[in-house]
Amino acid sequence: YAAASNSSSQEILEKKIPTLVEQIGDAMKKLYQLGGRKFVIYNTGPLGYLPLISQRKEFFNTVARAFNKHLRLLSLKLRSQMTNAMIIYGDMYGIKLDLITKYRQYGFKTATVPCKVSPGIECGSIFWDEAHYSDAANKLVASKLWTGDHLSFNTSIRDLCNILI
Repeated sequence: YAAASNSSSQEILEKKIPTLVEQIGDAMKKLYQLGGRKFVIYNTGPLGYLPLISQRKEFFNTVARAFNKHLRLLSLKLRSQMTNAMIIYGDMYGIKLDLITKYRQYGFKTATVPCKVSPGIECGSIFWDEAHYSDAANKLVASKLWTGDHLSFNTSIRDLCNILI
């Protein structure tokens, strides 16, 4: 959105992001009113590392961090308002940044060159194409979220699935 927008950087950071996060909060409140009681909110990853982004990388990471800050505050606010709900906040930014900066430790050959092969074929890259993570990278991310790594409020997604509310 930030790339396609005619908005200034300041407007994106001060107006667009808070408005978007408010809309997410409104949608979650509606789901709660309809009976939803288990929620996982996860932030966005480091957008500036996507192969698609060739210019203004730090700007995109700044936008992502600003969005994530607002989303984290929303998760805290909703936890206090939706007292019968279980809300977990996942740090996708932290997980993916760790994956990208330590890609060799995770068994990848490259962190920035996309595969561009058929899904399911291992290629050694974190990215499948210019904007999407590979199956292998997504499995690692899902595993971390499932077990509670990079989640707040001391509950894993696995635990959330087993909690009766």
